[in-house]
Amino acid sequence: MSLIRIGLGFTLAAFATVAAAQDKRPDYGPSINIGNAKKVAAAVIAECTKNSWNVAVAVVDPHGFLVYFERNGEHAVRQHGHRHRQGEGCGHL
Repeated sequence: MSLIRIGLGFTLAAFATVAAAQDKRPDYGPSINIGNAKKVAAAVIAECTKNSWNVAVAVVDPHGFLVYFERNGEHAVRQHGHRHRQGEGCGHL
């Protein structure tokens, strides 16, 4: 009976090790600071100005938090959302 328990213990330990190895999330690299974010945004804005593209540039860190945001001079800010009008169904803008 004790031999079965030892075998079961090793099996459970092996499954736990495999499950822990699968939970490893990839490393996305170092976070970006505000100085480097400004340099990246300036390079993007310069390239887009050269091509006459009106854009907004958002630089985020590896976790998705906003570090820096810059708009090209003529880029319009619009709010997107659903407006409900009488007699129209949901989903019409």
